[in-house]
Amino acid sequence: LRMFQNNHPSTLISLPAGAECPTALEPLTAERRESLEMLVANYPKPQYWHDVLLLTRNERGLSDDQKLDILRLRLAVGDLKTDADYYDLAQMALLVGYPNEAKGVLDKGTTAKVLSGERAGRMVKMATDNSAKDAALQADLQGKAASDANAGLKLGMLLWSYGKYPEAETAVRNAMKGKLADPEAAKVALGHVLFSAGKKPDAVNAFNSVAKNSKWSSVARLWSIYAR
Repeated sequence: LRMFQNNHPSTLISLPAGAECPTALEPLTAERRESLEMLVANYPKPQYWHDVLLLTRNERGLSDDQKLDILRLRLAVGDLKTDADYYDLAQMALLVGYPNEAKGVLDKGTTAKVLSGERAGRMVKMATDNSAKDAALQADLQGKAASDANAGLKLGMLLWSYGKYPEAETAVRNAMKGKLADPEAAKVALGHVLFSAGKKPDAVNAFNSVAKNSKWSSVARLWSIYAR
């Protein structure tokens, strides 16, 4: 493994913070991704995480949920540095429908002394106001979950965003028994719930169960590495 590291110095793959993925790196080759993933798995330095997450978020055709999941991982590994980084995650969480998660992100940005001022105040108010509607949304999703697996999955992730991990796990597992629009997304959701509940081996198994030809595959692999 040391030989691997010496043959793949970070200077060959390191990109400036905030830089876009250059055309020389497109298409993203399997060899480059494998090299980066081996680095973060065995030498989880912040720069290696930055590099692999930068490449991942520049993949084409990512859904809003997948973009959100990459931003979540950036937060987890300490790759959010600027106010724009925190606002991007908070806004994406709001867009996808998790205002309580957005509020938590804004709180962390404020605690880290990265966020302040009028814009931060407006964002917190928006997240707080939207969170006030979640009780009604939860009740609506619970009413639909028995016959609509997609509603059940949304319910599970909504509960997860409030730290209700046992209830979230039940909702996600029940949803996975039904017909889902995106079954691979449910596996990632289950991984998040299990990881947050402290069930790391089960979370890793959930992330690793994502189909390798799925658009979720690269995101799930990185979460699997982080969850180990």
